[in-house]
Amino acid sequence: MIMVFVYILFGKKPTKDRNPYEPGSSTKMIWKQIQSRPFSLETSSGYPEDLRDYLETLRGKETFLYSGNRDLIYEEIRNTYPDERGEVLFAIYNAFIFFVKEREVIESDTDLTELEKLTEIKRIMDDTFPPWVREKIFQNHPLTPSRLLLASLRDYIAKNPLTFSRERKRMFIKLRKEIYVEKEREIRHWEDEEFWREIVSLIYSREMAEMQDWEKQEYSFKKLEEFKLDFWN
Repeated sequence: MIMVFVYILFGKKPTKDRNPYEPGSSTKMIWKQIQSRPFSLETSSGYPEDLRDYLETLRGKETFLYSGNRDLIYEEIRNTYPDERGEVLFAIYNAFIFFVKEREVIESDTDLTELEKLTEIKRIMDDTFPPWVREKIFQNHPLTPSRLLLASLRDYIAKNPLTFSRERKRMFIKLRKEIYVEKEREIRHWEDEEFWREIVSLIYSREMAEMQDWEKQEYSFKKLEEFKLDFWN
């Protein structure tokens, strides 16, 4: 598995959409060691406390200060972390930049739906980073499940445009249970009214299609209140 990952990260030929920088052999070697030593960022002192912020700052410097010269990023990291920590951080930085560029390609692909983009980005993230590195860089945002739920409902309706509200609501409940799993009570506190207005609009779009504007407002308000009773209590 590690050799497959190293090939994905370092062995693929760069395309015009990717940064052509190729990490050196020492960075590749360190990355292999990172995979087998998941304790290093946890037990060793002196690493950046906010790893995501640290990586984003370096990315900004590479782009705007160093004109894309990653060798200067390596020098900066090594000046601050002259021991093994510097090599570890540089290897993680290279993986992070690879992921960011892959994510940008996915997000700009107009042939993909929102759900397909979210799914593909998660796959790239999981393939790129060992779990313990991923957890350090990407903190789970409390609204992430709600965004995935909304995208999943949109995807279902786009593929089943003739369904009416009863079937759409049934699918919404099913998706909500599948995505939220045991955290339904915890996540629901982050579901704001904007989220629920969008849900109501999607579920009842066919019924409201022939209504006048004032009728739509009254109908959607009524349905929103019903959803509050069903899911907020």
